[in-house]
This record gives sequence, C-alpha cells and structure tokens, in this order.
Amino acid sequence: MSLPVKFVTATLLSGALATQVDPHSVLDVVRVAVTQHELSILRRAYLLDSIGEALPEEVDCATFARQRLITNHRDPAFDLWGNPYQLDIGTREVRFWSLGPDGAMNTNDDIEFVLPV
Repeated sequence: MSLPVKFVTATLLSGALATQVDPHSVLDVVRVAVTQHELSILRRAYLLDSIGEALPEEVDCATFARQRLITNHRDPAFDLWGNPYQLDIGTREVRFWSLGPDGAMNTNDDIEFVLPV
C-alpha cells in the first residue's frame, strides 16, 4: 500500500473507533479508496504506454493489471471484492472500472476512470 492509502485507512479506522461505525462499512470505504487508486494507476499507465504510439485497440485487462499493479497476497487483476477489473476501449474513450461492492455491472456503486481519446 502506498502512503496515502495507509493514511486514509488509519484515519477511517480511528474515526470508526471514535464514532462506533460498523466496521464492515469502514472496510468498504477503504476498499473503494484502494480501488480508485489502482484504477487511477491503470489509467495513467495506459496513457503513458500510448505516448508516441497509436492507442492499442485491444488490451487484456487482467494481463495489463498484473504487469502494472503491485499487490500483496492477491491477484492484481481483481478488485478487493474479488471481481475482475474491467476495461472497455471505445472510439471516444477508454474506460477502466470495478463492479464495486455489489459485484453487479452498471449500478451506482461501480467505480470508474475514463480516459478520453
């Protein structure tokens, strides 16, 4: 984990202890923060890979994530809820996303980063 995630985790956990928030909801908030961070890294890596070259039309998201994310004790192709990260390369945008806590596609808890092309 990077320093910002540790800071967020410590802040959330200390706040949870002080206010007696359900630890599962605090854990989901931390998972969302880590997922946002990882998706941001993937989006940035895709952009850097495309500098001076045509954007790839087809990319295997699992391979891409495994090559660019470092995680301890879990497959980096999956978010913290155990769902695979998703990648959609369109004509106008590249979209990286996680299915979020509910694991269902196209719901309000999906977490996404969009890169206009």
